[in-house]
Formats: sequence, C-alpha cells, structure tokens
Amino acid sequence: MNNVKEITEQLVGMNRETFEENAQELITYISDDVKAVQSFMLHEALSFPFDDCKNSSIAIVGNSPIILNNEYGEFIDSHDYVFRFNDSKTEGFEKHTGKRCNFRMVNGHHVNMLEDEKYYKKHLEAFPEASQRFLDTLENCNLFLKTDASFKLKTDLPEWYEKITSKNTLFTFTKYFEQFLHDRLGQYGACGMYSVMFASWAFKEVNCFGFNFYKEDETSPDNVHYYEKSVRDEGRIGTHQFDNEEIFFNLLEKNNLIKVYR
Repeated sequence: MNNVKEITEQLVGMNRETFEENAQELITYISDDVKAVQSFMLHEALSFPFDDCKNSSIAIVGNSPIILNNEYGEFIDSHDYVFRFNDSKTEGFEKHTGKRCNFRMVNGHHVNMLEDEKYYKKHLEAFPEASQRFLDTLENCNLFLKTDASFKLKTDLPEWYEKITSKNTLFTFTKYFEQFLHDRLGQYGACGMYSVMFASWAFKEVNCFGFNFYKEDETSPDNVHYYEKSVRDEGRIGTHQFDNEEIFFNLLEKNNLIKVYR
C-alpha cells in the first residue's frame, strides 16, 4: 500500500458481516506501510515518538475491577511506557496497577463536563465520585482524545483548550480511524479498543491489564471501575460493542501482537 487514502478505502470498506475474517485480515496491515498507517490513525503522527516506541514495550492498563485480582503493579511499571484511561487513580492501588503513566486517553465525557453543569449532574448518576474538571488536573501528560472531543475542546471551549494544551501534549485519533473501528465493531470503540489497536502498530511489545469487557467481576459486581463507586447500568454501554472488542483482543493475542493478563 502506498498512501493513507488506499489504506482508508480498504479498511473502512470491509463488510462487518464477515467480522472475524476481516478482523483477521486487519492483522496483515500492521506490518505493512508503517508511515501511512501512522497518519491514518493519528493527526499528530509527525510529532509522536514512533521511532522510540517501535522497539519498546507498553503496558495498557484498563479500569476493570478485575485488575485487583492480581498484583501486577511492579511488572506494569517495568515497561518502557504505560498507558492509562480517563480519571483512573493509582494511589492506594499500586501493587495491582503500578503508578507510572506516560499516555492517557480521556473520553468525551470529561470534555463535555467542563462547562456543562447539567451534563455533569447526569454523569454523577453513574459515577458519583467523578470530578467535573479532571482535565484541569493533568500536567505533563501525553493526552489522547477522539476527534469529536478534541474538536469540541478547541472550537467550543478555546480557553480550556489553551489551558490544557499549555500543560500537556495533545494527540488526536483521526476520523478515518474512528470510522474504521465503527464499521468493524458495529458502534464506536471504547478507549481501550483505540489504544490497543494503536499500540499494536506503534510498539514492539504490548501487554494489557484490567480488561474485562464490561462483564461483572465477582469481587466487585456493582462497580465498572476499580478505583471508584459506580452504578452498573447496561444502558450506558449502548455506544460500544464489548463482545466484538473482546473478539478483536483475542485475535490480536492469537497473532502474538498483544498479551492480555487476566
């Protein structure tokens, strides 16, 4: 493949009815036109340290309570890079989660809550401990956002955009990449799906922790995150297809592109 357009047409054009076959075919692209794939996935591809990452290991740390079932903390921190999500906390959980963080992906809820009190109050119904302005607490962070959240932050909340980007480095996943995941999964991917697909292209070794694909964990059946109380609401997962995401994870693992620690 020679360019981003060709990759986009072939990946986004796949038929979801042959999901597993197409997901398997996707694996072959990971070792193809690397520079084109980088631009296909990330707006700021030229400023991301791909050359440093290609021979490095990364731990991707999900927020499921399942992570508390093992003490992977020291192992997680031994990786060259560590990727975390949203407002996850490590203090008090270090033996399970580690404490280092090089990259963090934050979903659109945290952008929407910055100035929208009504939206924030609605969010509190599911996550009563959530901070309205978590984004304002981040410093020296490599921050990942989806396209819509980044666009909203820059155009609708310019003062917040300037404040957040003055303290952090912002990376944005492209709409092409988002549409590809949408077509493969049936709906838009969760943060974990974005990061794992991205890391599979960018890093030599990808190890995943704390992923349970929204299944109940017997040690914490009511919570969806290990670090906070929450109200489990199956209706909230309507924007994601976690069963399909699990298939994707399993295929990547089968092809030795990631390893999932359960």
